[in-house]
Amino acid sequence: MGKRIVTGATDIGNAARAMTFFSDGYPSAEALADAVSPRYQLAQDPLLTARHQWFDTFDWRLHRVGLSLELSVPEGRQQTQFLLRDLNGRVLQATPGGPRGSRRHGMAFELGELIADGPLKVRLAPLVEVRVLLQKASLSLGSRQYRVLDRRGKTIARLVIESPTDRVRNPGLPGSLTRLVPVRGYAGRAAELVPAITIQVGNAAPPGGWLHFALAASSLTQGDYSGQPKWQLTPEMPAPEAIQKVLSDLLECAVRNRPGVVADTDTEFLHDLRVAVRRARTALKLLSAGLAPDLVAQLQAELRWLSDQTAATRDLDCHLLALTPSPAPAADDDGTGHLRAFLRLRRNLAQKQLVRELQSDRWSNACNLWRAVVSAEGRVPRSGVDSPESLPTIAEVAPVHVRRAFRRARRLGRSVTPPSPAAELHALRRRCKELRYLLEFFASLAEPRPLRLVLNQLKALQDTLGAIQDTDVQIMALQAFAKEMEDAGGIPFSTFMTMGAAVTLLEVRQNEARAQFVGRFVAFSDRSTRDQMASLFETSPPHRLGLL
Repeated sequence: MGKRIVTGATDIGNAARAMTFFSDGYPSAEALADAVSPRYQLAQDPLLTARHQWFDTFDWRLHRVGLSLELSVPEGRQQTQFLLRDLNGRVLQATPGGPRGSRRHGMAFELGELIADGPLKVRLAPLVEVRVLLQKASLSLGSRQYRVLDRRGKTIARLVIESPTDRVRNPGLPGSLTRLVPVRGYAGRAAELVPAITIQVGNAAPPGGWLHFALAASSLTQGDYSGQPKWQLTPEMPAPEAIQKVLSDLLECAVRNRPGVVADTDTEFLHDLRVAVRRARTALKLLSAGLAPDLVAQLQAELRWLSDQTAATRDLDCHLLALTPSPAPAADDDGTGHLRAFLRLRRNLAQKQLVRELQSDRWSNACNLWRAVVSAEGRVPRSGVDSPESLPTIAEVAPVHVRRAFRRARRLGRSVTPPSPAAELHALRRRCKELRYLLEFFASLAEPRPLRLVLNQLKALQDTLGAIQDTDVQIMALQAFAKEMEDAGGIPFSTFMTMGAAVTLLEVRQNEARAQFVGRFVAFSDRSTRDQMASLFETSPPHRLGLL
């Protein structure tokens, strides 16, 4: 059978997997026919043009679990479609529709504003949580499809050739991407075509397809930000240099989150900024030996100021999230409508004040000071006879600080009991946070299995302590809010009844957490965890007073 091309039309369907190739040019129909002949022929479908938009959260929550969310808007058609793909391009879920509303912050959407109720929204909700979805990239693509037919006219695969409609403005994009999409049950036969198609078309495309290239053209990289940094420290790094690396990454995290806080895009921008500040304060408190003391002291004061400035908005965010645990706003007929309105008003005022501070000269000066600490200027001057080799390495210093933090937490925890005042439990929580941050800083130097086991016990204890602290704060806040609302007047009695019931529920949760505390602390401080701590680092370095 000679090669030939026939015309027709069909929709692109799902397939077990897709193989993608990219080329600087556009493969001709004749070249594609050569690639599949003599066993197969091609049936050509019409050229379609569509605008493609890709969405993810600021911290790439979809990408981190191997997904991409794409909105396809065909030219001249009313019907748009969301496509949830894996990183190989396979369509996992599809649903009609487009943005159902828009926020004031550009291409940023609540999940419910972007996607209607249905299976796709249900699947995405636990991944996205409280974050908004941001448009990460967009491209207009022309798409032509060829069906690969066997001698009986049965479609065994589809070749989909896509090319950017305006490559002049995006010269870094490839000329085309060709996807070989097997029909279910024919993956093996389709795979046999790969070598010939590679010769005719080009190289295998990286995971992500057009999204990868569109982001690269905008100097963006998938997964380039996470709220959980992973520091890659090498054992031989001088300790001051390693700590500066940690502080430098935390500065970048704070700076990257600031625009989202100012724009009030979603609550996680402020959360991540605050965590970056807390981590930096811990690093300066415990690990600043070898750094310039005057600069460290100044930066500690500025970070304390920044922590204070962000506290009010974050506290009110937490209160509102506690009232509305789901991504969709709760109805105002559940007895909490007046309370939510009261909290939103307070939160708006706190947010305006926070924005003023983040746009002030003091914020800029604090960042400049932070940069000075992580520069060469931030290190203690060494004498001429000293060399980098004479400085303690981070592998020598890290175990000392981690074990010291563990001992401090155990010592304090032994004096705490379930009935202890909240302040004592909160002090233990702070000790546990310090240990947690140190383990995060030095994770790349630790043995993976002991680290995982220690973190599991520590996280469980932190969850319990956090529940005790959070419920205590919420109870006191609700009681204070009730007093203010009562003084203001005009609040229905049902609202106070609902708030009272909420306080009762919080007290029950706090008592449950307090009862859980002893078991969690015993598991954290027992012989098994101490053995894991002892084996966390391969060697026990000598005591280096220079950095302790």
